Amino acid sequence: MAIEYDEIRITTRREINVCEGAIRKLEKQIGAMEEKHKTTSADFFRKFAPPAGPPKGELSRWHDSCCALERWRERLSAHRRIMKLYA
Repeated sequence: MAIEYDEIRITTRREINVCEGAIRKLEKQIGAMEEKHKTTSADFFRKFAPPAGPPKGELSRWHDSCCALERWRERLSAHRRIMKLYA
């Protein structure tokens, strides 16, 4: 059984590292967009809330990055919960 748990911990740790890397990259991209447009992502989302419609071009990439960041954070949280089970 110890081998199985070790494999789970090793694989989950690897996934955590991937998540953390993706989150850092997205946070950097989003930070650059916030600086360039002199607004926060929260204000950006309020501006494009329905019925304003989806953003276009570069703003669409900002929107997609914010959505991806949330998904990566959720994934990271799930992997950390798994690690607690096998710690």
